[in-house]
Amino acid sequence: MTSELKTTHSELEERHRYIENILENIIAGVVSLDPAGAVATVNPAAASMLGIRSEEARGHAWQDLRARLRGEGFDDLLHRRRDVAFLPRLDRGAKDVGPVLVLHR
Repeated sequence: MTSELKTTHSELEERHRYIENILENIIAGVVSLDPAGAVATVNPAAASMLGIRSEEARGHAWQDLRARLRGEGFDDLLHRRRDVAFLPRLDRGAKDVGPVLVLHR
C-alpha cells in the first residue's frame, strides 16, 4: 500500500509540474479563480496583457482586481476583443474549481 501511495503521489506531482509548465509557456493569458472568487492563477501571458504581477493578484478577490484594472481600460479590453472567454465553473472530481478567464493575443 505504501508503495502504491508513493507512486500515486509521484504521478500527481509529475502531472502538476506538466500543467504548470504549459501555463507558464502558453501564449494565451489564463486567470483562474477559486470557488470563492479569489484569483488562484495568473500565468505570465495574462500578467503581461493585464499589466499586473501575478504574485500581486493571487489571493485577491477577482472583483477587487477587476475594479482596479477598470481604470486602466480592462473592461474596454474585454469588450473590444472577441478572443476573450470565460469558462464556467469546472468540476475536478470532488473539488470544485472557479471560473477561468482565457485571453488571446
